[in-house]
Amino acid sequence: MKWSISTHNCFRRCQKQYFFSQTMASHNAKDTLRREAFILKQLSSLDEWRGSLIHKALEEYLAPSLQQHQIIPVKELTEQTISLAKKQFEFSKQKKYRDANISKKAAGDSFLALRCHEYDIIIPQTFIDDLYQEIKQCYEYLYSQERFIQFLQRGDDYFTECLIQFKIHNCLVSAKLDLVMNYGKNKLCIIDWKISRSKTSDYSKQLNLYALAALNKWKWKKYNPEDLLLVEANIFQGKLTKHYVNEDSINTIDNLIYQSISQIKSLSGDSKYHLDSLEDYDYANSPYLVNIVIFSKCV
Repeated sequence: MKWSISTHNCFRRCQKQYFFSQTMASHNAKDTLRREAFILKQLSSLDEWRGSLIHKALEEYLAPSLQQHQIIPVKELTEQTISLAKKQFEFSKQKKYRDANISKKAAGDSFLALRCHEYDIIIPQTFIDDLYQEIKQCYEYLYSQERFIQFLQRGDDYFTECLIQFKIHNCLVSAKLDLVMNYGKNKLCIIDWKISRSKTSDYSKQLNLYALAALNKWKWKKYNPEDLLLVEANIFQGKLTKHYVNEDSINTIDNLIYQSISQIKSLSGDSKYHLDSLEDYDYANSPYLVNIVIFSKCV
């Protein structure tokens, strides 16, 4: 099995959702049910789309400008993001995500599968206009943080959407870091972009996992945990939160990973797909049950 913070959260929310999305879903399976599960796994709400869209834009447009020790003008960043949004929206509207001849990789930046389009729910233009306004607002918030912007520009050796995989407790652990850069003398900053309305969500576990991943990837640099700075940048709220790392926080996330892997393996066994084992997985007692209604279309 492959462990990530998202698979951990999915398993905690609803075991049946975990089965559908992590075990059953397969893009290249001959089994039509598994292919259907893969398609349904891709479906996004408008809020989820806003988050993934801005993440992609920061990766594609902001990060390259930082590599040049410059920064893309906010107006240009906004225009390019909206242009990307229109391209993605059209892809989803035409339900191209269901085209077996177009893989997600081949679709590239255009790929989008909106839940509303899948179930033929009309999306009013006012919703799209609000989305464009929210994009503009996010970037204005970000660029208003002048000290943070200057800090970003002074960095070096930028890595965007940095996928790190490492073995721990006999399991492959995966983490994707939004933006990583060196700063100062043997210091590393990990920036996690958040585009969230929630003011109560706690992302400390996720950030500490990123720290553990970075320490594993760059062992040869001999970073100490205290050499890492974690920044949770919620640009929807205009809020920057620093998280500091130490041996205790690293040990805590290591223990969480071990316990999570043990719990998942105790239920999923070899993690191979067997539809008959679905009954072993519990439903969620939460609003996330709506995801099971969606996935139940498969069976």
